[in-house]
Amino acid sequence: MVKVNVSGCASFVKDAEYKLYTEKALEAFDVLAGEQGAGNDFLGWKHLPSETPESLITECEAIRDSWKAKGIDLVVVIGIGGSYLGARCAIEALSHGFAKQLSRKDAPEVVFAGCNLSEEYMAELMDLVAERNVGCVVISKSGTTTEPAIAFRIVKEYIEKHYKDASERIVAVTDARKGALKTLSTQEGYRTFVVPDNVGGRFSVLTPVGLIPILLAGFDVRAMLKGAEEMEKSLAERSENNPAVVYAAMRNLLYSEYGKKIEILVTYNPKFQYLGEWWKQLYGESEGKDGKGIFPASVNNTADLHSMGQFIQEGERVMFETVVNIEKSNRNVVIGTDEQNLDQLNYLAGQHVEHCGAPDTGEARYRSARNETRPYRRRSPSDGGFHRENRRLQPGRSVLFLRVCLRRERIYPRCESVQPAGCRGLQEEYVRPPGQARLRRARGCPQGKALIAEFYTAEKGTRG
Repeated sequence: MVKVNVSGCASFVKDAEYKLYTEKALEAFDVLAGEQGAGNDFLGWKHLPSETPESLITECEAIRDSWKAKGIDLVVVIGIGGSYLGARCAIEALSHGFAKQLSRKDAPEVVFAGCNLSEEYMAELMDLVAERNVGCVVISKSGTTTEPAIAFRIVKEYIEKHYKDASERIVAVTDARKGALKTLSTQEGYRTFVVPDNVGGRFSVLTPVGLIPILLAGFDVRAMLKGAEEMEKSLAERSENNPAVVYAAMRNLLYSEYGKKIEILVTYNPKFQYLGEWWKQLYGESEGKDGKGIFPASVNNTADLHSMGQFIQEGERVMFETVVNIEKSNRNVVIGTDEQNLDQLNYLAGQHVEHCGAPDTGEARYRSARNETRPYRRRSPSDGGFHRENRRLQPGRSVLFLRVCLRRERIYPRCESVQPAGCRGLQEEYVRPPGQARLRRARGCPQGKALIAEFYTAEKGTRG
């Protein structure tokens, strides 16, 4: 289940503002539920989890079993945009990151084509195809979109040249009645699945567009649909606590009232790179219209903290972050103790690796356990000034965490905070042992110097 936590915005967003935008979000909810607004003929995605027939899953499984009998160990999925991003997101999130190196062959390897016009990529893909036993899933409503059409022409030619049962190795997901791909499928006898007319491409992951590749990759689509159905029920409730309503209200408030025109989706696991790519399409295509809309961007931390982190924290204040936080990892790795402790990280011994990068939770867990509060300061985006709060920090377990890029502080157990000060904000330094902790120079910024001095005074007071 997806939860939304907007507490990162609570220090500057006024309650009255949030209430107003919650009412606006509920009005939009009513339009969507009543299917009365613009684009109401493309709302079939709303009930896909609960209305997907068992017969469709059985048909998809029949392809899997047929291809397994043929020994197919490579599936080329051809599509672009919504025809591949959702499926790729799911497959990469669920797959073992080093399955190739471990030579795991529980299911065919799924690769993607038709999502670029790189000649080198296509040539290298065909090098792989030449070494493997291949099947192809081509996804296109029209069959004439340039990128997938070119890729399919090349892959189809290879399959027809090298396999006598070529038509049994190609599956088409296309329009029910018309289009070049539908015509070709009928002529050649390809097994064909339908992209529903009332489901737009970017919302089609729970149709054959996504179900077939995900199932062929070896994953349980029934369990996926069951989880999606639970979320469908949660999002169908007209309530100010509905996660979709909370998310819509806060992000539109930040856009309309605070000039936050860029939203950055932040993930903390390399497996979720394509979650960011798919999310950018979902929001970019849905909202980028009529000269308006929040620009969707994404970063994958902690790697991008060492590249984009500088700009996000000290660049122009036109953005906010939505952090994806997974409550429980499937695997656990605990940090050990080193006798020499040359890196001075023994204070992390016994902690899970993800503890070091968990967004805004490390300090909260520590101080909550000690029942402490601490004063802190943040820059107010409305007037450029400062205000002070005392707030009890509590452990956070939500999946989506919205926060505006403001002055920030973080303290870890037995560590000093390291905060370079500047007129535009304080950049986080994530983990430093006490012996190395230093505040960088304020670079001639009076506000920064004053803030550092006050911070030390406040910390001394809270530690007694």
